[in-house]
Amino acid sequence: WSLNGTLIDLRGDERRRLSGGNLIITGLDRDQDSGVYQCTASNTRGTILSQRATL
Repeated sequence: WSLNGTLIDLRGDERRRLSGGNLIITGLDRDQDSGVYQCTASNTRGTILSQRATL
């Protein structure tokens, strides 16, 4: 997942986690969490990007 084009680092992030490929954010913080989100999925056959979602 990326936020405003920057990969989201989930290591040590207690508010964000992945569940079945979905990005779950708890305790939304308007300053930290607002922006454009996009999911990137890759395998040996290629890479695909989700539609952008603005929060």
